[in-house]
Amino acid sequence: MVSELDMWRGKRGNFALKSSKAPESAISLDPKETNHRVNLATIYAESPPKDNPMKGIMMLLDMSKSEPENITVMNTLGELATKHRSMG
Repeated sequence: MVSELDMWRGKRGNFALKSSKAPESAISLDPKETNHRVNLATIYAESPPKDNPMKGIMMLLDMSKSEPENITVMNTLGELATKHRSMG
């Protein structure tokens, strides 16, 4: 029997899959635009793929290494850290 939690997780995964299409399309049109990549990484961080739960965080960390002065990347990492710290 499928629990409500399992159903919610399934719906959340479908949402993440569908919502990742827009930033992926934007990245294909303008691969150098950091905001598109940050948006995609945020989706993966908020609804991590089961096979790679750290995908979004790793994307952001890679961006922080290649663009250490980028405020958007740093703010996004900080927001996610604060959010997850308050949950745990």
